[in-house]
Amino acid sequence: MELSRREEYLIKRKRKGIRLKQIANYIGCSEALLCKYEKGHLDLKDKTKELYEKFIDTYKEA
Repeated sequence: MELSRREEYLIKRKRKGIRLKQIANYIGCSEALLCKYEKGHLDLKDKTKELYEKFIDTYKEA
């Protein structure tokens, strides 16, 4: 079974210890929106998804 891009980023986020609140603050959206996206209940606008993925990809653990 192949993971979707959404699932891959959820795993990356959790492995890096990133909280939804951190991403939501960076993007300027709600944690609930990101939670619904990660659970597959809705899709994000392209720009929001791009910022979500960029935050996770460039996040450096403290």
